[in-house]
Amino acid sequence: MRAVTLAGCLVLASLAARAEDTRGPPGLTVPACESLVALRQLAAEAGEDSSRAATLIGQRPGCRLVPRAGIGAVERRATFGGTIYECYTQAAGACVWVMP
Repeated sequence: MRAVTLAGCLVLASLAARAEDTRGPPGLTVPACESLVALRQLAAEAGEDSSRAATLIGQRPGCRLVPRAGIGAVERRATFGGTIYECYTQAAGACVWVMP
């Protein structure tokens, strides 16, 4: 039972650290979409490359660049194809799905 509890704590700690990395240094922007479907389409078109996705963002409805400083806590989480996707809260509006 203790091993399961410890494993759960380690998973949660790694997810919290990952969330802090996504927020990153202020002033930078990240590609984000209003829906997970739109984010997956953008990521596929960009070959899972965030820099390339940033250049393609204008071609995807519901997607935009958001400042990392404006990203809050994880509101929703989904796993698709072994990759964890997270929807982060924002000060204004609904959460946005951010490229992992």
